[in-house]
Amino acid sequence: MARCGHHAIIEWLRKQISGQVPFVNFIKWPVVGGIPQFPHNKLLIKPGTSALIWSEENPSIKVMSKIPKDLPNQPFRSEKVETILIMRDPYNWAASLLKKTRTDGNVKKLGLFMAERIALWKEHAAEALRETDHLKNYLFINYNRWFNDKNYREMIMFSLGLDNYDRGLQEVPDFGEGSSFDLRGFHGRAQEMNVMNRWQLMQDDPLYMEIMEDPELLRYSKELFDFEPIFQES
Repeated sequence: MARCGHHAIIEWLRKQISGQVPFVNFIKWPVVGGIPQFPHNKLLIKPGTSALIWSEENPSIKVMSKIPKDLPNQPFRSEKVETILIMRDPYNWAASLLKKTRTDGNVKKLGLFMAERIALWKEHAAEALRETDHLKNYLFINYNRWFNDKNYREMIMFSLGLDNYDRGLQEVPDFGEGSSFDLRGFHGRAQEMNVMNRWQLMQDDPLYMEIMEDPELLRYSKELFDFEPIFQES
């Protein structure tokens, strides 16, 4: 989902893979006869391509589960296809999303927009906890742990059959203009960003605090991220 840190993780993944690794951001899947078609106009496979990464921002898990991993019209074949679900704890994610959306200023009904995104985040959380089983086989990446824990990053790469060199870890990708709070000001030293405490900067925001008064979000945050913020008393 947007603002979950997925671009940082994707760039890190790309840098661990040798050869050409094209990345396609935010694919829109055309559907013909009920079958998703690979969007050829979004992709140019070059000689030396060793892997392809594409990202779906704000997808419904149910919709994603209907996209076959081996599309009959895709311009390549792969020995291995991995589905990766990336999530960030709801408090820092919502803080970043609300901050970025306000900065862009292109959403009129902000409360409705955030409610829809929260519902989608919960759908992803239910899948990550195996309360639902739409995606079947996939790798879950906890952004909080990825950012903080080198051993966790090693485990991710081991699961993918790759070695981890942490190349690209300090980069701030320019997708979405970088961080909601810092833009690309920490490019080259991304690990210095205070990404685990964005929620603290939003405690005076009435809409943010209203959104966060959700016991289901707290449950998911505890179970998936072992994280429970302590808000200041008003």
